[in-house]
Amino acid sequence: MREILFRGKTDDGKWKHGSLTLARKEERIGAVIVDVEDSIVYGVIPETTGQYTGLKDKNGTMIFEGDVVFAGYGEYYQGTHEHSTTIIIDMSNYDALNALCNANVVEVIGNIHDKEEDI
Repeated sequence: MREILFRGKTDDGKWKHGSLTLARKEERIGAVIVDVEDSIVYGVIPETTGQYTGLKDKNGTMIFEGDVVFAGYGEYYQGTHEHSTTIIIDMSNYDALNALCNANVVEVIGNIHDKEEDI
């Protein structure tokens, strides 16, 4: 069974991992990550939340939706394929990602929410 885990980025740019709760107050939607280790609640930017795929790269790094991974070939985004060397993770390409992870050729190199210089 796949571990249910989310991550989200706080306003100060730090990533938090845990359970995800979405909250609505009037017209505003917010997201909260509850850290599974220390049970601390963190407000995160809703657009940055992503679910853990249940897969890890060749270095043992967890792969989340929105991650950018190097695979040596093939770019998948929203289920489409282009000739490139990176994959942007979403759950529509899970089977392809699973095959690449099993081949031990995938490496997380960043995500779509961080600036390129932060990667």
